[in-house]
Amino acid sequence: MKKKSAKYFFRLLLFSASFILPLLIAEIFYRNHAVRIIKGENNKFHLSEGDADTPFLVTESARGRRLIPNANIIIRNHPFSEYDNISVMTNSLGFRDEEITGKKENEFRILVLGDSIVLGDYLPVEKVFVSRIEHYLNQKQNSVNYQVINASVADIGIKEEIDLLEESGLSTKPDIVAVAFYLNDGRPPWGFPGDSENKSLLRRYSYLVQAIYREFLIRQWISIKGIDKAKWVSLLNNKIKDGWIDDRREFMELVAAAELDWGSAWKDETWSLIGDQFKRLNRLSQNHGFKVLIAAFPVKYQVEADFLENFPQTKLADLTGKYGFTYLDLLPLLRKNKDRELFYDHCHPREFANDLIGNELAQFMTEKYGFPDNNPPVFDPGSN
Repeated sequence: MKKKSAKYFFRLLLFSASFILPLLIAEIFYRNHAVRIIKGENNKFHLSEGDADTPFLVTESARGRRLIPNANIIIRNHPFSEYDNISVMTNSLGFRDEEITGKKENEFRILVLGDSIVLGDYLPVEKVFVSRIEHYLNQKQNSVNYQVINASVADIGIKEEIDLLEESGLSTKPDIVAVAFYLNDGRPPWGFPGDSENKSLLRRYSYLVQAIYREFLIRQWISIKGIDKAKWVSLLNNKIKDGWIDDRREFMELVAAAELDWGSAWKDETWSLIGDQFKRLNRLSQNHGFKVLIAAFPVKYQVEADFLENFPQTKLADLTGKYGFTYLDLLPLLRKNKDRELFYDHCHPREFANDLIGNELAQFMTEKYGFPDNNPPVFDPGSN
């Protein structure tokens, strides 16, 4: 009887091990490869460390998403870049930038508004194109100190960017407000509300359980709402694949599938919404004495296609002309360099591309605004 009991116990142990061991291995894998947020030194606010769903920098204000002021975090295993320990710090205004003090006589300030492309939390701050603009402008041999301020928040649009300008950006007394315009900026901000709130004990401490839960929640949200913002990704992977590169019809099919994201820039009704916000921006520029620069950031597929498809850039050029804004289309620059790997995904530029864009914007502003001595900065190409 004892031998029989021992045999059953051994089988139970073996079965448990065969069930638990794969879960343990999966948990270890997720812990080593999932995005993690940890506290930086001298953090000035309460922070719950955790995975990518932890609201580590973002807070919801009455007018939308904002970065928490005076934050100091480290991002581990960022999914976009090769960097493992990325320091992200915000100042008292909630900008990913140093503290903004009183403006000196020899300072020229450029405030950059934008979304995750501008925030660049997948790179060290000095490698983001905003910092590269400042680097190249300050190579100029004159007495002017150029300060380029990063006033961005991930997953916001043009309305929220101008709200942010009104709330805190104007306090920096900018000489130029540069809007880094991406193709989904006419859309309202998106997300999956509640996916990181009220976490159970298992979700707080198991990366595997949280990953499974998040996937379930997204699928449930799509099913209930009947809306799939990422339908274009499925189309790209399963149907047209690389057909968009040399077939304009398949490119436009991809655009239509992305209508709830970057594809919205091909819809005429989007531009009336953007026009309303440009009207606000124009009024602010006149009341507060700053110039406006609109820099158009393309989607990767526009850059890599064999043909030129620039409907959104043409619409944006017309609209900026209407309000007298300065306009720079970055699509030609990036298409000239499309033999290089420029993007981490469909829109976020790699380190080399950030440097390329920073240099282009510095030269453009130097020439367009007649900065002192009018010598464009020297470009060092950086690394990929």
